[in-house]
Amino acid sequence: LFWELGNHSVPNALFASRLYGAMAKSSALTSHLQFEEICTAMTQEARRFEGFAQGILEQCHADDPNLARKLLKVSLFRFRLLEREPGKFMNCIDVAIEARDTDFLN
Repeated sequence: LFWELGNHSVPNALFASRLYGAMAKSSALTSHLQFEEICTAMTQEARRFEGFAQGILEQCHADDPNLARKLLKVSLFRFRLLEREPGKFMNCIDVAIEARDTDFLN
């Protein structure tokens, strides 16, 4: 639900995709066979959130291609966790790359 709230649906969905993807690959889970189903579910959730981001971006692009390009490049300064170095924040493309959201990036 958090990805829908506020003005940042695309980066929120990409961040959720990144988070689910990282948890699905966590050695704490992947090293135990009993968590295989959970890891699979988290991977599916990561793809689902990637799809949300992609759908919103496609809708935005259909309405205003210039705005869609700006959306991809805007600095995510509100996401303090995504600060690469002091004063340099990631954008949607950076988050998608880190999440390995290849469908979104294509």
